[in-house]
Amino acid sequence: MFRFFTNKKWWLWSWLGSIIILGSLWVQVKIDVKINE
Repeated sequence: MFRFFTNKKWWLWSWLGSIIILGSLWVQVKIDVKINE
């Protein structure tokens, strides 16, 4: 699985995808916190 992240062909897409997924999770948590306040 981790070889996918070091493969030159998919390197950019793998990191972009990871950043987007982590960013969306962070935004969802922020929204949940605002709703619960």
